[in-house]
Amino acid sequence: MTAVRVMISNGHDTDVYRDRAQDVLARAQHMFLYQMGTDPYVTEWDYRRDPSTVVPLGGVATRSLAMVDYSEALLAILGPTVPRITSQEICRACERRRDGDAVELWTFVNPAQTTARHERFFARVKREFGLEIVWSPYTNELDFQATLFTTLFPYLSQRAGARYPGIGA
Repeated sequence: MTAVRVMISNGHDTDVYRDRAQDVLARAQHMFLYQMGTDPYVTEWDYRRDPSTVVPLGGVATRSLAMVDYSEALLAILGPTVPRITSQEICRACERRRDGDAVELWTFVNPAQTTARHERFFARVKREFGLEIVWSPYTNELDFQATLFTTLFPYLSQRAGARYPGIGA
């Protein structure tokens, strides 16, 4: 089996979208395995499933940043805020890309909820990493689900060995 390690990054204000993303990942894996006869196995770490622990002061993000390093794709969901840990996770993925690692970064933003903080964060990424985040807009759960599926399908197809013009060529 081909393992595809995905990290979902979001704040509490978008947990409903995180849950939807987990459902999409599970359904995509099911489709590839049982309808298409291919073997990608999608894994996704969720901090909400980790056991309770104590970490050094300032170390709350340590575990999730390690998971960003472990993953081949970061799926970031921003709503009305740009959470501190989520921004650290996005920056870690950008560091990896800048350093030549093959890591995907898929960012989803609700345009009706963007603020100056969002703009400052994207400008910081551009300035510090030389990368511009081209995010996918979403307005509701169904819209998010559809956009995520169309984002994942080409990537998972390629990982499963399918070839499409312009992808992976």
